[in-house]
Amino acid sequence: MISFRETFDRKQVIPYIMIGDNGISKSLETIDLYIKSGCSIIELGIPFSDPTADGPIIQAAGKRSLKLGTTVETCINFTQSVKAKYPDVKLILMTYLNPLLQYGLNHFFKEATIDGVIIPDMPIEEYDLILPYTSKYQVAIIPLITIDSTQARIKEILKYSAGFVYLVSLKGTTGNKKANVLDSEIAITKLRSLTTLPIVIGFGIKTREQIDQFHTTVDGVIIASQLIHHHQNNEIKEVIDLIATKKCVFDASILL
Repeated sequence: MISFRETFDRKQVIPYIMIGDNGISKSLETIDLYIKSGCSIIELGIPFSDPTADGPIIQAAGKRSLKLGTTVETCINFTQSVKAKYPDVKLILMTYLNPLLQYGLNHFFKEATIDGVIIPDMPIEEYDLILPYTSKYQVAIIPLITIDSTQARIKEILKYSAGFVYLVSLKGTTGNKKANVLDSEIAITKLRSLTTLPIVIGFGIKTREQIDQFHTTVDGVIIASQLIHHHQNNEIKEVIDLIATKKCVFDASILL
């Protein structure tokens, strides 16, 4: 099984980047900022025209990226560049199924140099389609588990899970609501009894206070829409305050 265990020797803040939002060079600068702030895992989004799990902020980021001409090939070139510069950083690619099918599954998983993949519109019943390639190229499948998933369903999902478990903290799309630790406690306890994989929570994470609260119960927190919001408003100090796990010595002024 593909393991991320060594990466979770400390609590993780996992930032999200829509590849190509405001340009590839901006995305590369943002990667530098996040890694220099102490992030060891980064979630990268491939822009898609019909993102069923994304809220309005991420959808807008995807549209900006597509308007600038970002393609699946662009994203693969991006992940290759990041992995060459930061080989020890785990890259998790969040994408919908159609772009992968159009590009070609073997070519995608062979070329992408990623550590994990999230495909929110692909049910586990269809995973046999990608398993030959994720296994061959050592890419962890990271399915989404919701806080109201039944125990039977969770057990089925965990058969395919590797790297870490991604728990969705609320019902609905990303960015629309604010996650609450109390709402997630039962699901977290249930997961702990069923798996030894690290548990990461996402959707609705907007503040440092939420991150610190969730870190008492889970191993990592994914934050996406709020980071995009701060970047769009050139609020780089707020970005650093949100994601930093160590003192950042990076000159954030280059992102302004």
